Amino acid sequence: MQKKLQVTFKKIGSVKDAGKGEWVEFLNVEPEDQEVRQQKGNIYAVACLKGRWNLKGRGFLKDFLNDVNAFYYQNPENSVLKNLEQAVKYGHHRLIHQFSAEDNSDTLFNVVVFVLWGNVLYIAQTGKAKALLLRKGESEFIGSDMESNLKEELFSNTIHIASGLIKKDDVLILGLPDFWKNVDLKKVNLWLSNHHFEEAIKKLDESFKEKKLTLGQALVIRSSVGIFPSEEEIIRITIPATEEKSKLVDRLSNTAVNFKQKMHFLFKKKPLAIEIEHEKDLHAKMEKAMNEGKQKVDIATVQSIQDEGLETVFIPEEKSKSTNPEEEEIVADNPLMNLSELSEAEAMREKERMHASEAFHKPEKPSKMPEFIKKFVLKVKKKWLLIKDQIVMARSRRGGEKKKDDPNQYLKENAFSKLFLKKGLLFIILLVILLVVSIFLTSNLRKENEQKSQNNALYDQTIAKIEESKRVSFSDTQRQDIYNDSVGIRNELKDKKFDSDKIQNLENKLQELKEVIYKIVRVSNPKIVTDLNLKKEGVQATDLTIIDTNLFVLDSDNHNLFVVDINTGAVEVKDSLIENTIKSLQVSEGELYAYSGNGVSQYNVSGNTWEEVIAKDETWQNVVDMGEYYGNLYLLDKGAKQIWKYVAGTTNFSNRNAYLPQSSEADIEKATSISIDGAIYVLLSDGQVLKYVTQTKKEFQLTGLDVALNNPSQIQSYEDFKNIYILDATNKRVVVFDKNGKYQKQYLSDSWNNLKAFYVDSTEKNLYVINGTEILGITL
Repeated sequence: MQKKLQVTFKKIGSVKDAGKGEWVEFLNVEPEDQEVRQQKGNIYAVACLKGRWNLKGRGFLKDFLNDVNAFYYQNPENSVLKNLEQAVKYGHHRLIHQFSAEDNSDTLFNVVVFVLWGNVLYIAQTGKAKALLLRKGESEFIGSDMESNLKEELFSNTIHIASGLIKKDDVLILGLPDFWKNVDLKKVNLWLSNHHFEEAIKKLDESFKEKKLTLGQALVIRSSVGIFPSEEEIIRITIPATEEKSKLVDRLSNTAVNFKQKMHFLFKKKPLAIEIEHEKDLHAKMEKAMNEGKQKVDIATVQSIQDEGLETVFIPEEKSKSTNPEEEEIVADNPLMNLSELSEAEAMREKERMHASEAFHKPEKPSKMPEFIKKFVLKVKKKWLLIKDQIVMARSRRGGEKKKDDPNQYLKENAFSKLFLKKGLLFIILLVILLVVSIFLTSNLRKENEQKSQNNALYDQTIAKIEESKRVSFSDTQRQDIYNDSVGIRNELKDKKFDSDKIQNLENKLQELKEVIYKIVRVSNPKIVTDLNLKKEGVQATDLTIIDTNLFVLDSDNHNLFVVDINTGAVEVKDSLIENTIKSLQVSEGELYAYSGNGVSQYNVSGNTWEEVIAKDETWQNVVDMGEYYGNLYLLDKGAKQIWKYVAGTTNFSNRNAYLPQSSEADIEKATSISIDGAIYVLLSDGQVLKYVTQTKKEFQLTGLDVALNNPSQIQSYEDFKNIYILDATNKRVVVFDKNGKYQKQYLSDSWNNLKAFYVDSTEKNLYVINGTEILGITL
């Protein structure tokens, strides 16, 4: 049997026009030709057309889907992804040409096409139709371009392409715009988690009917693993000895099977045998068998078989009688003889032999010897006694009457035999121990070699996958899956004490792949704008900002202000102009402002003087940063849990205004920095960012970062910026997020051991950082 990925799809709504000039069509094609299906997979789609086309609209939509289907399967030489994109473009181009330019200005068009090729899915989309993947209770739209501002006009030539892996129990929803406007994804997740797929789809369909949305809305596809017979299966049949082969074949010929068969027949028959229940019954059974006229049984053979631990004695064929009287006498020597008929010496030997035989069946004392060695020794002892008795008795008979009747002679021979037996057993035990140790060591060595070979193969496969994932054709989702699998394999190899050099190489490859996934830019050779320590010793730069082509760098501890020309690197020191300890700099409307514990001052560039513009307020408790927006200044006071706003007038600033409502419970005790782009962003030391719009806190969260922020100290974003920038000095990096908080990239350097502040210019093309006493420039 074979396991294969299969899908079940259900439609939400119907394709009947609701009288609103809107048409919907579904497409699902699963080729019957196995070769075509292996090359191109199955294709599914949902499309809608809105406009004033009467009944022609449905025909146009069907023609579009037929064109996509025909083009896709008629070009097997192209790759799946390329072929899908070309097929959608071809169908779209043909659809546009069916309309006249003056009549289609208000026509809206949406389509999403899905191809399943093995366990790989490919998505092509245009308009506002979207594809959503539900996996393990979590949902995510497929494709980085699936944004809310997608357009659905007919002449939009943008075809969005995405791909990834589909897994068991995944659910894919291909939905039209009205579907996404009215669907409750939390309910859909709940239904799919707690109900059978068919029942969940029924609930979803009924929810749309309740909203009087009966027109086709979506195609829901669920993946599962099916079990299918292979092309050839083998059936093995064992029948009892009484079963006739012909009867069995006749019975099987009436059995219906759906695949090719190979039938193997195995016949087992038991031979006739004497069942032995216990050793004490052996002689009685043998005597009874001979009295009934059966062939004579060599008691030594029977005894040997019983010594092997068998419970069944097979009766051997009767041998021809020997003409040698001596041989006949030896064969006749068995435990059934009458001891009274023997001579004194023979009777003594026979009693000793029987006593020794009985001793083997007495309970033995506990021994530390392994069980398999004890069994082996017992078997050797029994066989040795049997052989010894026959040899001693034969020698006694050949030695004459005097020797046969001499008990002392027998006892001497018996003592010699016991000594020989002890030495022989000792040698055999040593030999067995050496053999067992040798087998054990050989087995362990073979297992170690096999394990080493398997580990090397696993290592080579992992390295090859990592290298392959760096190709442009791989999506971030695919790379992330490969990265997670490779991390697990690395941990497994570590636990198995794999080669440390290869483990290190694997970790280096994983780090490279991680940097590709998370778009980590390693800054190795930044431009050194200037080194302030060369201008003045003991500099402790703490903040910087830009006006035109000059960098203004603050040294708050030494009351210094440095003006650095970005182009030439020339440095001018304004050390005598600062009397108070300045905590932060800010530029507003081309003017430089500085906050200190005694208020806010404005710097006069032409006169090289500072002028107080906002006096110290006793309400201030612990102001940590200053921001600006359209000439207004904002002071972040974490002690008072407030943001103080000062509105710029024609000649001076207004009185203090509390930006946050008194009723709000602003959690800004951990605040470190503020930045304003229309919304106010407050950075906390634990890595969170609070967002306020019109004095109201909005839901905002940073997502997608590989390593969490660790005590970040500065945030920057302006109205014209596309991104938000955060300084994470602990991790030696500047991290970039978009305005929705989604991670974009990061700039990192192992040499940034003393990051103090940064500034991004208005073009978002240049980044300047303070690292110790150096001012570094990085092109973004």
